[in-house]
Amino acid sequence: MRFIEEILSDIRKGEHIKTYLTILASLLISFLGFTKIATPEQLNSSILAILTVILFSLLQNRKSESSPARVEKIFSKYAPNEFQGSVPQASKVIIWAVSLSKTMSSWEAEFSKALKRGAELEFLLVKQESSALKMAALTLSPQTSEDEENQKLRSSLKRLAQIAHSQDKLHRVVVRELDYLPPWGVLAINPDSNSGFMQVSLRTYETETTERLSFKLSAKKDGYWFKFVKNRYDLAWKKADEVKLEELLK
Repeated sequence: MRFIEEILSDIRKGEHIKTYLTILASLLISFLGFTKIATPEQLNSSILAILTVILFSLLQNRKSESSPARVEKIFSKYAPNEFQGSVPQASKVIIWAVSLSKTMSSWEAEFSKALKRGAELEFLLVKQESSALKMAALTLSPQTSEDEENQKLRSSLKRLAQIAHSQDKLHRVVVRELDYLPPWGVLAINPDSNSGFMQVSLRTYETETTERLSFKLSAKKDGYWFKFVKNRYDLAWKKADEVKLEELLK
């Protein structure tokens, strides 16, 4: 089932199309040969055509491997909505961010669906009333005040607590805060699984969220760098203080 999902994902992304068409053509030729619908001459011509396609693909792959990757194929603009549909189906979601204000306003329904299915949600945020939050206010575009960012953070946490409490799932939501402004924002789906994936958005001075330089990592295809980002998250998570969400409901 996972194999089929990977094939469909590749097709949607326009990746490995020639390979899949070649496999399909090979299966069709095998069927025609087995049922004797096609003549030997027709089969030989088809096989020769497939071998030509395979040879051409191998030459293309060799050329692409020897050429440096274009920046456009590595980086993209921050597009969290591409992950939005995966949240309700995830078993675990982690978000490393500043205040969650924009995320909560857009993803309430997705978080609610994920919790309803029993997913685990982890949020590592900048500590309230901290020097890191003050720095965050200076780097955002448009710039805001420290008081505004503190208010956004408190409002986001309270709303998150309300959503979890309404489904009796407070125990499935863990929030920690740290006096540290990370160089990136991270959204990861099933980060402990071999099928996990994440989007990493670099934090730069006075840059709109949607304009941030971002890249996507897959646990299967980008193992080293996927683990690198996840390990940085784990280190920060261990040093962070837990936020008692139940206290926000009083």
